[in-house]
Formats: sequence, structure tokens, C-alpha cells
Amino acid sequence: MTLGKIAANLIINDLLGLLKKNKLTIEQSPIKPETIRMFAELQHKGLLTNKSVRKLLTKFFYENLENEQEKNSNDEESGESKSQES
Repeated sequence: MTLGKIAANLIINDLLGLLKKNKLTIEQSPIKPETIRMFAELQHKGLLTNKSVRKLLTKFFYENLENEQEKNSNDEESGESKSQES
């Protein structure tokens, strides 16, 4: 399978499903295109199986989503404290 096909399958079969499940758009995705490429390359080179890549993608998705939510929460709290100081 070509690298492009592997990447497309990851996006269509896995990433879009995770986004839908979490009610996010592709623009809100916590997974960057570089990450998809990295996973696709590892699978293409035979260093990871499709099953391993799918598990890792899911793990990365939720870890990055949690990190972004924490960052947004901290940004909001910081903005509120600045407003209260004024």
C-alpha cells in the first residue's frame, strides 16, 4: 500500500471517526497533519502494524485533546483574572 493511501485511510477511517465522536471539526483536530504523516510512514516502513498505528493515533488524539482543553481553560482563567484586576 502506498504512503498516501495509508495516510488517507488513517484520516478517513480513524481520525474522522474520533472527531465525530467528540463533536469536533477537522479544523479543531488535536492531531496535526505531521502526526498523521509520521504514523503513515512508520506503518509504510513496516515498523508498526495498522492495529498499533490505530491505537497510537487514538491515544495521541485524546492526550492532545486533553492538553488543549487544559490550555484553553487556563487561558480563560487568566483572562478572567486580568479582567477582575482592571
